[in-house]
Amino acid sequence: MGSPSTRVARAAPPVPEPVAAVPRRWPAAATASIAARLVLFAVVLASVTASAVGILSYTRARRALEHAAQTRLRLLARDAAEDFNRDLQDRVADVTSWTQLEIMRAVRFRDVDKELAEFLRQLLRGREQFRGVACLDPAGAVVASAGDTAGYAWSRTPPRPRITTGPPGARGRSLLFEAPVLDPDHAGTVIGTLVAIVEPLRLWQTAAALAQTQSPQTGLGVRSVDGGTVIDTVVNDATPPALRLNGMARLADMATADAPAFEVTVSEPAAVALAAIDALRSALLRTGSIAVAIASV
Repeated sequence: MGSPSTRVARAAPPVPEPVAAVPRRWPAAATASIAARLVLFAVVLASVTASAVGILSYTRARRALEHAAQTRLRLLARDAAEDFNRDLQDRVADVTSWTQLEIMRAVRFRDVDKELAEFLRQLLRGREQFRGVACLDPAGAVVASAGDTAGYAWSRTPPRPRITTGPPGARGRSLLFEAPVLDPDHAGTVIGTLVAIVEPLRLWQTAAALAQTQSPQTGLGVRSVDGGTVIDTVVNDATPPALRLNGMARLADMATADAPAFEVTVSEPAAVALAAIDALRSALLRTGSIAVAIASV
């Protein structure tokens, strides 16, 4: 240790005075840019969220409504097919019962063709569906006829009642109901054929009912598997087939007659069947616009 004379008191180092922190000032342009970016981010986020929710809701609602519309059209087609099938069976029963009348013996005698023709004219009275009736011999030659039977090609007698389609006309195809005429004196002997030409008026009535109960754009079509169109109410409609919803039903096989496989189609424009979903889409667009406007405030 040093002597007292040599000791020098060591002073404490001076403490620096604290310097007040100066706040950093952001330029006004940078502050405005950040605020604008935040607003833009909020708007984009709200738009994306609203769009995603809207698209999902619209897609699910459209699928559900389209499924319901197609189910409804299938049920309508099934009802129309059942009604058409009953009408066919009734006409087969009419023609078959006529072949069993006593006057049908006249097919064997050429000198009574006038009496047979008068009887056929009486059959047509009060029956709007029947366009014409003809009685043929076994070779297919006309013995007597009444009504409009011109332009039809007759074939040989079928072994049992038969339904065929006639040539195309302005309102589709008529239906030909053929039934063999049996000789009452000789069981199993065929002496001719009775042919009835029937207009599908019942189908036109069904089409009119669909237009009244469903919509004026609801169409009805009946076709055979060979491509013959019996009726088609949408042939002049401007809506493309790809933009129509369809419900189809096939007629049950007939036990009383040979007939082609008929298929009934009930169709409706998708814009009509899905009109409710279009209203929902408009509502979603309005809701999304409102959400974006609120988020941008």
